[in-house]
Amino acid sequence: MELEKVYVSGAITHSRGEMRNRDSQAARTFARRAPRNQQRSALVEMHREGAASTLRQLHESPEGKGLPMRVLRIAGLNREAMMKFGLGYAPSSGDALLRFLKQKYPETLLEVSGLLSREQNGRFFDRFRPPHHVSHS
Repeated sequence: MELEKVYVSGAITHSRGEMRNRDSQAARTFARRAPRNQQRSALVEMHREGAASTLRQLHESPEGKGLPMRVLRIAGLNREAMMKFGLGYAPSSGDALLRFLKQKYPETLLEVSGLLSREQNGRFFDRFRPPHHVSHS
């Protein structure tokens, strides 16, 4: 078996070059992925804030404290269970979440969040909202 003769200083220089190469590769990869990771983080935060908003609507708004809260209580759910399972309420206005999120997030992020939908005229509305009751007479 023949060993290659490499002096220690040459090996160190070679290693440094490889490390610089790896570091610059890692930096390029990070720079390429950073915007996507930032968007993902913002979307996760937006979803958390949206969930917290619907919880507040259920527990604090007159509309949420009415029939929705009574139905959940009749079903045997206490506040602790509602919080554990993330049960909330979407007001009938259809844009409460939109108005809340618009204060902090740009329209481009709202659009990709999955929390909102667009009408044919281009306006956003809350995707999760009470169903419209239709009379079958």
